[in-house]
Amino acid sequence: MSPLPLSAKIDVLPVRGGETFLRKVFEPLGYEVESTGYGLDEKYPDWGDSPYFTICIHKTTTLAELLTHLYVLIPVFDNQKHYFRR
Repeated sequence: MSPLPLSAKIDVLPVRGGETFLRKVFEPLGYEVESTGYGLDEKYPDWGDSPYFTICIHKTTTLAELLTHLYVLIPVFDNQKHYFRR
C-alpha cells in the first residue's frame, strides 16, 4: 500500500483532557491536528467550556494505518468508555 495525504474529520468528539490531551495523542504519531472547542452555552459563558470538540487530523499515511489509529484512539478520549471490569 502506498501512503496518501489523508484527512479525517470528527464533528463531535468528547475529549476529557482538552486540546492539550488531543495533541499529545495524535502529534507524536505524525498527525497535524486542527480542533475547535465549544462553550457549554452561548447565553451563559461563565459555565465554561464543553468537553466536545470538532477535530480534523492530517497525515500522509496508508488508509489502513489511519483507520487503525482512529479505531484504537477514539475511545481513549471519552472517559465514559472502558473495556475492563473493576
